[in-house]
Amino acid sequence: TLPPNLPDVTLRVKLRKKYQSLDSLAGTGPCGYRNEYLRALAVPFADEWAQRAIPLHEAFAEDMLNARLPSWYYWVLTSIKLVGLLKKTPLPNESPDVRPIGVGNNRRRAWTGQLIEDHAHNFASVMWPTQVAVGVKAGICKMVFAITAHMEANPTHILLKLDFTNAFNSMMRDSVLDVILSNPNWQQYYRFLWCTLAPSGIIDGLESLSEEGMQQGDTWGSAGFCIGLHPDVQWAH
Repeated sequence: TLPPNLPDVTLRVKLRKKYQSLDSLAGTGPCGYRNEYLRALAVPFADEWAQRAIPLHEAFAEDMLNARLPSWYYWVLTSIKLVGLLKKTPLPNESPDVRPIGVGNNRRRAWTGQLIEDHAHNFASVMWPTQVAVGVKAGICKMVFAITAHMEANPTHILLKLDFTNAFNSMMRDSVLDVILSNPNWQQYYRFLWCTLAPSGIIDGLESLSEEGMQQGDTWGSAGFCIGLHPDVQWAH
């Protein structure tokens, strides 16, 4: 169940420009619904019935983001299709090195992607300067420049780089929710994340369920991983 005393905030997204910007020929989730179908809805039709499409999508997205829909819908929504992306072209007789990606349905990607774009400042205000992957414009470039400049100015210093094996899948979902709940700036996202992290979604292409970790095909995957990691990053800092 949801914890009491969550902020009375309604999450909303505008979808016309988002739908118009969706890439053609992008991967599809288990439902097979394509970006092209959503882009067609964003055309400024003169027909009154066609004009209702985007407002109706925005109303449905609002219900989804604010935990108003039945639990079975979120179970369907969080189902993913397993896709193995080649990290590099294998040599002859060499087993390919692949990165497994869980591709979600495109409506979820569009709605949650717009949400994180609209609220990027809420992540940057908390994570900067210890994390730059979410909400910080050109964050990776800033990080590389800062590290390079620091090491040039301090040649006796040591740079320590840590890497995680299967990082997104190693993040415990309840840890992400705990951090969200503990930070007043982020509590408004608790309902949405609770609904999308609680289901054990189907993985099309694998005889397992998506029960832990952040789905790499989810637009909130990076944010969720950084959120769950943030207390440790602050401690290290």
